[in-house]
Amino acid sequence: MAEDALARLRLIRTASIGPVTYRQLIARFQTAQAAIDALPMLARRGGGAPPRVADTALVEREMAATHRLGARYVFIGEADYPALLTQIDNPPPALIVRGDIALAHRPCIGIVGARNASAAACRFAR
Repeated sequence: MAEDALARLRLIRTASIGPVTYRQLIARFQTAQAAIDALPMLARRGGGAPPRVADTALVEREMAATHRLGARYVFIGEADYPALLTQIDNPPPALIVRGDIALAHRPCIGIVGARNASAAACRFAR
């Protein structure tokens, strides 16, 4: 699982690979590593340069920091990934979870906003 998680995160963290492209690549190539391996061929076919895949060492540091904080990754397609979240347009390919993931399988409300939200948005969220 650790190697699969590393490959998934490298693919997710690659510039120009968004949630839709990520899901399409996984559906076509079955694994993140196979998708990463196919990127140069896909780029050649499209007449462009292959995207620069996220650096392994950088992603390993991210994973280690996440683990130190007592959190873990849950990827779309895994049993722990919240089923309700898969029903939205373009669900995130990975979640960082700390605590009881079972709570996310119950009916809930989620608020998504900007990292630098305005004062009005913060009041609205409260």
